[in-house]
Amino acid sequence: INTKVRLVWGARVESNNVTLTSSTGQTVVDTTNIDILPSVNFTYAINEKANLRLAYSKTVSRPEFRELAPFGYYDFTRNTVLYGNDSLMNASIDNVDLRFELYPTKEELISFGIFYKRFTNPIEMFFLPGSGSGGTRNFTFKNADLATSYGAELEVKKSLKKFTKSKLINDMSAVVNASYIISKVELGPDAVGQNPNRPMMGQSPYIINAGIYYDNDKHKMQVSVLYNVIGKRIFAVGTFGTPDIY
Repeated sequence: INTKVRLVWGARVESNNVTLTSSTGQTVVDTTNIDILPSVNFTYAINEKANLRLAYSKTVSRPEFRELAPFGYYDFTRNTVLYGNDSLMNASIDNVDLRFELYPTKEELISFGIFYKRFTNPIEMFFLPGSGSGGTRNFTFKNADLATSYGAELEVKKSLKKFTKSKLINDMSAVVNASYIISKVELGPDAVGQNPNRPMMGQSPYIINAGIYYDNDKHKMQVSVLYNVIGKRIFAVGTFGTPDIY
């Protein structure tokens, strides 16, 4: 047996039924979907402190009730009216991830990975042209044909032990996680009037998370200071002369 190699694989089967009934008792939506979601994870132990991982998984994103409900409702926080779409389909995602992991100590981690995702029928929010009054804007939800995203991610967790003789500093650790993502949507023949070269709705081009953590076992106390920033992302897809809203 090669103890340097580990393979974990399997599949999950999900049966999901969505039923949406109006106040008059009329069934608006009644769908059942059976999804087979396989996953494979291959790990190669380079040495006792370093791993190389290759993983594939299939996931699914289902519409929420508010995205399916075929009527308009007012969003007070944004002064907009949202209309559901009872024809929305589930979105399926194929995920591939290649990652190198290094564990200098039990408390520390250095990880670098590249990834690729393929979205079939991704759900996006679209601007409805020629609608709205009193300064409101109207939006609805639709499926795009396809979308892809790929990029790289770096994560570092560093203990501050032994940097100084201070007990306070020794109980601290620093964590940084940064991702760079490139995404693109394939709109399909029904996407008339839209920008053909745009990222997927809701996808930022970069994400940075950082934090300083203080953990004192003796006094059972934990304190953290966190920082997060994301690149601009599309809030709603524009159409017919209305630009995408970021």
